[in-house]
Amino acid sequence: MNMRPKMRISNKMLLCSILMFLFVSMSFLQSSGLSHINVSDTSNINDQWELINKINFSAIQAHVKFFSSLRSRVTGYPGSYIAANYIAEKFNEYGLNVTKQLYETAVPIDEGSYILVNGLNITAYALWPNGGVVASIADGLTGKLYYVGNGDLNELDGINLTDAILLMDFNSASNWVKAANLGAKAVIFIEPYTTDKYEALAKASPAPINFPRLYVNLTSGIKLMKLAKKHPTITIHSRMTWKRIKAYNIIGELSGKESDDVIILSASYDSWSIAPALSPAAEDAISISTLLELARIFSEEKPLRTIIFVAYSGHWEGRIGATEFCEKILFNTSKKVWLQIGIDISSDSPSFDVLLYSPLYGRSTTLAFGQRSSFATSQAFVSRYFWIEDMLKGFYDSFPLEKVKEIVPLDINSLSELVKFNFYIDGWFGTQPDFYLLDSEAAIPSGSLAITMRTQYARRAHWFTPLNDIDMIDWKNVKPQVLMVAIAAFNFANVKQFPVSWSQIAPTRFQIISGFVLGYSTIYGKTVEFNFDTGWYSPVPNALVRVH
Repeated sequence: MNMRPKMRISNKMLLCSILMFLFVSMSFLQSSGLSHINVSDTSNINDQWELINKINFSAIQAHVKFFSSLRSRVTGYPGSYIAANYIAEKFNEYGLNVTKQLYETAVPIDEGSYILVNGLNITAYALWPNGGVVASIADGLTGKLYYVGNGDLNELDGINLTDAILLMDFNSASNWVKAANLGAKAVIFIEPYTTDKYEALAKASPAPINFPRLYVNLTSGIKLMKLAKKHPTITIHSRMTWKRIKAYNIIGELSGKESDDVIILSASYDSWSIAPALSPAAEDAISISTLLELARIFSEEKPLRTIIFVAYSGHWEGRIGATEFCEKILFNTSKKVWLQIGIDISSDSPSFDVLLYSPLYGRSTTLAFGQRSSFATSQAFVSRYFWIEDMLKGFYDSFPLEKVKEIVPLDINSLSELVKFNFYIDGWFGTQPDFYLLDSEAAIPSGSLAITMRTQYARRAHWFTPLNDIDMIDWKNVKPQVLMVAIAAFNFANVKQFPVSWSQIAPTRFQIISGFVLGYSTIYGKTVEFNFDTGWYSPVPNALVRVH
């Protein structure tokens, strides 16, 4: 007996399939036509060389040193406001028209942590909340102190954990979770000589565990290790609470000869650490320092187009700063923003990927008839960017390599060897080994064109830690990337025309590309919970809502 079910396709399903095919095909034809328009009138090589030769790498290093001296640039912490003012002052110094864009967001603020033991008051730092909840609230928590090395089970053997506060090496992976599960009251981590982001990220849990975790510097850690031999009773005070804080994007506008035509150059200036009050993040400051130097050299001669330099905050808070910029400024300007170039430089390698989106937008989604796809990986969407690849290759191939080698020695035959474009349907992640976010991709739902130049093979192993990584920056890898960004910025700001019409890339709050609906919406609401006494919902004041 033939048990195979017969396939029946209704007229309605067949019609829907045909219409979807035609719609996607038309979108593809309309978008892919952008890459067939000729590129011409590239800017004069001598002008480019004159500008690039002005780049002061010592100034970039000085900016990095300043930013990393601020203790922490986590959005909402004192150093973030000092950094914002510093950027605004530099933009003003360079003659730019400066705007501070204010927005609000929620950030966990360390209100001060310390340890009391044998008459000593030892400064400590609270770690990032587990699972996005109020954590490290420990006003007067007491217990006996035990040093447990890296926290392996054999180190915990014989300790009455129900009355213990554990002193543990920072480089101990996620062994603190074992201690919490076995009943320890809290953990204090000792500053290591060196560490990496994988150790840092292991010190928090996605589960909402309200378990106090503190960090002390090495000097304090050694004192506590000596005291721990006698297992004294200690008291810890720690208070980290989520607060609604003010944050700022700093915008500097350099008016061009065609003032209503705009190119955006952007970088974020905030930082992140597992201990947010300790986040010097030197390498994370290279991009904003490069943006400042580009603002200086471009300000010395008016470009053809207006260049808007944007320093974003809130990158590590779900890139809220870039989203606020799109929502409040990109949609409300009368100027034509042709392209945004994000700068995301580290010193992992001398080369960079040209990226459109992160895995956030590249993830596949389920469509009708069981298909799985993503708008960002569709041919019709990706082809909108092919002309950018053509132009960039033209800029780099036409620039004299020997001039670049006068500034930085490179064993290459063409500048294009330093770039990977990765413009293909199956993904646009380039050589990136880890998850990442791009500030520029906040503009993607608007239909605007935005790319980021991000260092290739950017593992960035020393990020997210409380240690200052300034001595770990490999500046010989930074210099070629700065030059390449400068060449791209100069040409996009000065080339006479683009092979695309404004109507095809103008930001809009609603559009359909490749059969996907893109747009920007603001959702207003309030948090409520069901009240059994009234039989209806009651407001929950000051609720923290985490949205995925």
